[in-house]
Amino acid sequence: MISSELSDETNSKSSEHWLAANVLERLTGVAERRVSDPEEHPSDLATYAADRALAACGLPPDQIDTIIFASVSQNLWEPATLNIVAIKLGLSSTTRAFDLTNACNSFLDALDVGSALIECSRASNVLIVSGEKITPFVDPAAGDYSTFRRRLASYTLGDAGAAAITSDSGSSLATIDAPPATA
Repeated sequence: MISSELSDETNSKSSEHWLAANVLERLTGVAERRVSDPEEHPSDLATYAADRALAACGLPPDQIDTIIFASVSQNLWEPATLNIVAIKLGLSSTTRAFDLTNACNSFLDALDVGSALIECSRASNVLIVSGEKITPFVDPAAGDYSTFRRRLASYTLGDAGAAAITSDSGSSLATIDAPPATA
């Protein structure tokens, strides 16, 4: 969904047409957002990115000893979305697995934690995954400028998966930014 389409939709659901087509892109710097299929879940987006990252570095899933899910989106309250991703990837039940959620900083914080685990010899290969599905929560019917301003951050987001693998070799093996499979 491009910014001008989102502006048009916002204006069509408002009694006033106050949002110019190019204002949203100028304010956010975001020209286009990915929108996943309604049937896709955050775990699907994360798994897709993880599969690509594993393939890019030639690392089989059984070599991953730690996986960190770094996302604010989740499939369900329970079980944790990370557990769903680990099963889809075929990871061992002995793989250390945990969520790290800190809004926009989640992925960067997970990279820091993964690196720290490697530095202290608690892990050899850490897979960091994210699956964000935000578009169902972006309501283009802002109605008025005040409501739009409160929701502005949500207009910058879209749906996507990302993955990075760090290893005890001291470098990042692969970082993949994967759009939804249906984008």
